[in-house]
Amino acid sequence: MSIDLITLANQTKVVSDLREKLAKARSDYANVRALHGQRGYDVVIGGARITVADMDPHTYQAKLVRGCEMIHLGALKALDARVDGLAERVKHEEQKLARIAAGEKP
Repeated sequence: MSIDLITLANQTKVVSDLREKLAKARSDYANVRALHGQRGYDVVIGGARITVADMDPHTYQAKLVRGCEMIHLGALKALDARVDGLAERVKHEEQKLARIAAGEKP
């Protein structure tokens, strides 16, 4: 029961990189959900820029542009799927790392 340190180091790097991607995906989701603060946000579809949320000049708060509600919901759904997929990959790779650290075959 020996531990392959090179494999362990490589797997640790994989887990670390995936955790960073997951943190970024969660941040992106939170940003879109909050309409990107006062700035609002745009979506680019096929080269066309569509403003989904924009700052209301009277309240200084972001507000969905009329007719863009479904784009906003689609963006949230896509980002949520990315978060779920990355969380599943992180879990799988962490389990693989634990097996390597225990001296088992990955």
